[in-house]
Amino acid sequence: MPEVDFNLKYVVWSCTQACNFHCLHCAKDAGNPLPNELNTEEAKGLLRQVAELGVDLFIAGVEPLLRPDITELTGYAAQLSLPVYLKTNGWYLDERMADHLAASRTQVIVGMSGTEEVQERIRGKGSYRRALEAAQLCAERGILLGLSFWLTRFTVDHVPELVELAISVGAKELSLADYIPQGRTKEIYKKLVPSPEEYERVLHQVGAR
Repeated sequence: MPEVDFNLKYVVWSCTQACNFHCLHCAKDAGNPLPNELNTEEAKGLLRQVAELGVDLFIAGVEPLLRPDITELTGYAAQLSLPVYLKTNGWYLDERMADHLAASRTQVIVGMSGTEEVQERIRGKGSYRRALEAAQLCAERGILLGLSFWLTRFTVDHVPELVELAISVGAKELSLADYIPQGRTKEIYKKLVPSPEEYERVLHQVGAR
């Protein structure tokens, strides 16, 4: 039996429940920040602990760029030589924010809902264009790690198109997030989750790339 490496490699911090979108596939029932989210000093304490572990930190949210202190925290992580990966929907990632993230060597993953038609239907008008613009700003600065899409029945037939999209913006990686029956998705999970046959088809499509 092959050996399995169980060493801790990274920590994921969901830094806020705040979000500017109200996606039906949201696993966290996002919207407003929770009353007990870490303040800036508490968050810096968390960063120090992760740095002491010697592993990478993934900052998710729901939408981390809605934290007013996010650039202070990513800058502090850089001082600690803590590798940081940040996942965002891209709406608030303008040139100034891209410069901040580049200065702190933060690698960025832009999360999307799917093709333009799907994204605009789920997240609203302009969300697709803003996400791609954010990805391109990060790519220009060498900090775009990848694009991430929820794998739902809305996207399962468009995987080759999404792969080409990721390549076109200079993403190093493409991730297809598995669907989790929690948050707002509890009630509609069965309507959105791909079938086993669809999962298998996607695996073959991705493997063929």
